[in-house]
Amino acid sequence: MSAPTRVLGTPDSSDGAAEREVLERLEELLELPATERETALRNMNLPESRRQRLRELLLGHERSGDFLEPGEGISLPLAPGLPQPGERVGIYRIERPINAGGMGVVYLAWRDDGLYRQRVAIKLIQPAQLALDPVRRQGLLTSFEEERAILAQLQHPNIVHILDGGRTELGVPYLVMEFVDGVDLMRYCREQQLDVNARLELFCQVCEAVQEAHRHLIVHRDLKPGNVLVDTNGNPRLLDFGIAKLVDPLHESGTASDTQTTVLGAMTPAYASPEQIRRLPITTRSDIYSLGVILYQLLSGKRPYDTGQMTPAQVERMVCDTEPPTLSRALQDGDATPGYAQPLRRLSQDLDRIVAKALHKEPERRYGSAQELADDLRRHLAGRPVLAQPDTWRYRASKFLSRHRVASVLVGSALMLILAASGLALYQGYQARIAAQATAEINDFLLEVLGQSNVDHTGVEVSLGDVLESAAQQLDSRFGERPAIAAGVRHAIGASLLSLNRLEAAERQILTGLAEAQSVFGDAHPTTWKLADALALLRFEQGHYQEAATRLEQVVTQMQQAGQQRLPFYVTASSNLGYIHMMQGQYAAARPYVEQALAAIEQHGVSVPEDEYANILSNHAQVLHDLGELELADAGYTRARELLRRLHPEGSRDIAILLNNRALLALDLGRGEEALELMRESVEMRKRSFRGDHPVVLFGLANLTEMAVSQQRLELARSVAQEAVAMAERLYPQASDDKGKAWAMLAMVQLIQGEREAARQSHDAAEQALRGINEVPAALREDLDALAAALRDKP
Repeated sequence: MSAPTRVLGTPDSSDGAAEREVLERLEELLELPATERETALRNMNLPESRRQRLRELLLGHERSGDFLEPGEGISLPLAPGLPQPGERVGIYRIERPINAGGMGVVYLAWRDDGLYRQRVAIKLIQPAQLALDPVRRQGLLTSFEEERAILAQLQHPNIVHILDGGRTELGVPYLVMEFVDGVDLMRYCREQQLDVNARLELFCQVCEAVQEAHRHLIVHRDLKPGNVLVDTNGNPRLLDFGIAKLVDPLHESGTASDTQTTVLGAMTPAYASPEQIRRLPITTRSDIYSLGVILYQLLSGKRPYDTGQMTPAQVERMVCDTEPPTLSRALQDGDATPGYAQPLRRLSQDLDRIVAKALHKEPERRYGSAQELADDLRRHLAGRPVLAQPDTWRYRASKFLSRHRVASVLVGSALMLILAASGLALYQGYQARIAAQATAEINDFLLEVLGQSNVDHTGVEVSLGDVLESAAQQLDSRFGERPAIAAGVRHAIGASLLSLNRLEAAERQILTGLAEAQSVFGDAHPTTWKLADALALLRFEQGHYQEAATRLEQVVTQMQQAGQQRLPFYVTASSNLGYIHMMQGQYAAARPYVEQALAAIEQHGVSVPEDEYANILSNHAQVLHDLGELELADAGYTRARELLRRLHPEGSRDIAILLNNRALLALDLGRGEEALELMRESVEMRKRSFRGDHPVVLFGLANLTEMAVSQQRLELARSVAQEAVAMAERLYPQASDDKGKAWAMLAMVQLIQGEREAARQSHDAAEQALRGINEVPAALREDLDALAAALRDKP
């Protein structure tokens, strides 16, 4: 069972009250230009001790700048409630603070549990902030938890990884991240005296990290050089997702949260997009603008706008209404020498246009994605046409000649050869352009659909499922003549609808997408395989178990015949096929598929998300459990749980399922009370992960009922069974084996308690729920037949 929630706050002491006031005043000072802070501080009616504390915090803010950058020589008095050097936070021993501000503190620490040593960075909320008014405190805590959830989703070599999390003994939340031993992006470029091309290559890696966040619908909202550290191996690492926003149309209209913005200091104005400055709805293209500012600064040594001495109103007018100097002009106007071996005076016109496109004040005129920006820069590096340039014959010809300088001197008779050779370059450039345009079109389409769901436009809250169905209805008109694009979008929408249990809507998209993929790509193609996999999972949810297994067997076989066992999707398809067999109780049939998925990862180096790997480990443990190999199963569950807990310290649906299966193993090992507690913990975690009615929650309720019966906890069993029946009736107005099972469980409890008539009625309801189902699971059929026989016997 989960530990009770602690009440957050700091000890009620005069020191705590003083620190709260200091931090509140620090927030006010940080909103002012740096040159005005000392005057404002002198005018504050404060005791001298608090004034000095504020000066120390401001100095630390100015010298260290950003979380996770090692601040040598920084020595800050630590607030009450914060750990001191040498103390432990969880399994980590604090070495020293490396950054401190009004909202948080970051420490350098070491893992100190005797298993192994590892340097980490631990980020904590300032304890005094937890004593703010409830609304602001909740905004701060929500943002901190969102950062932890966001980082847990992102597994990318250029994004700092989350390792752990929890709360101190005083209830202060903390986040443990890998320690990045490096310097910020601009400092690295200056110290290493990187040339233009090296800076662009480094920047492209940053774009790819941002693209990974955008792929998870995460907008960073505070991209700047200080939030990119370059490690000792020259690899950039993106960090500090403290004000990142998860784009979720179920809860967000796309507008920045004013509460969160106030509490956290929000974006850095010098790098913020016009829509951020004006508090308008933001999208991933807001991050593209910030990337444009960073690129401008990397190449010119200064930012497009100097906002350091400006008031907020002046910043808004400058960023939103004034065009910045072009990149070339910035180089000509000043002696900006940001660490190059020789001062720069001019850059390629391509770079001028790339930066201008990224910095466009209208979001729709910027690059459609961070990857598109990186791709254009790489085209420039390779001497190929860039998308930011006017697509004219003269321009393409000039690019061709610049790549073939020796041949270009043979102007006369060689001209026709040059034109012929450029035909291939034109074709390749055209293909790349089409691919980039398709990506941008899809992005625009999804953003348009999200915009239509904005509560400001509709007047009502719109669910995620409704947004997806709206998108599905518009697919034919938008991409009807381009099945290659439509098939991929339908897969994404269909799979999402399936996860939301909107089976009919999911079926329409998956079937249509599969037909489109087969017509364009044939049967043996990744897009076709993914849609066939989605259809198999849909059929399984609809109760067509044999069809589901057959379809996935065909996919796995085709991939093997095509030699595609090193594709990550091969792991997914094999694991899903094993899962389908497992859910029918066919563990011997499931074993080879689960083990070949594991072998692909562990023996052949196929890379899959850590969540997926943990789930396969858990499924393998369940297979071993049911085949009687209990010790191996226990070890497998332990490996899977450790990995999942590291990825999701606050719990997740996958941990809930693992707890469920671990409970069943504990029961078989004779540990009944432990089994019941594990099962109850699993159900509570399912409810947190799937708010409201959901088949995953229903499944857990059914298992908890059985577990309670096995431990003679009949009142608990009855209560849970009644909850399961009510949920099943809401979830499945039509025939359903899940609904049949819920009624069967209630009938069983009622019969054990001697309520034969009530049990008979529940049994009849179970049979009614199964009418029209072609394949009733064998175990459920046996249970119902046994119930019927028991009800026929005399009491």
